[in-house]
Formats: sequence, C-alpha cells, structure tokens
Amino acid sequence: MEPKTAQSNQQDRKLKLVIGEKKITMVPFVHNALRDMIIAFTKNLSGHEGGKITIEIE
Repeated sequence: MEPKTAQSNQQDRKLKLVIGEKKITMVPFVHNALRDMIIAFTKNLSGHEGGKITIEIE
C-alpha cells in the first residue's frame, strides 16, 4: 500500500455546494477545480491549520 501524499489527501476531500436549500450537482472537472482552488487559497491564509473548510456567502 502506497503512503498518502498531500496531493492524494487533497483529492480525497469532498466539496458540497448548496444554494438556497438546494444541493448543486457538479461534473467532476468543476468539482475538482473549485475544491482545489479553495484549498489553495485557504492554505495561504495566516492561521490556517488544515481541517474542514466552511464558506458561507449570504
């Protein structure tokens, strides 16, 4: 069994998009691109320690 790398851990993370009360289904390309961008941006924030990311826009 191969050890998990940072990239494989990132690929294991799931993204859920909910607008209003409706869960939005995304094709894999959009899901992966959005997830990867959010992870990349948040890694550069001071105080970032990893873990679950929650973003709310009202």
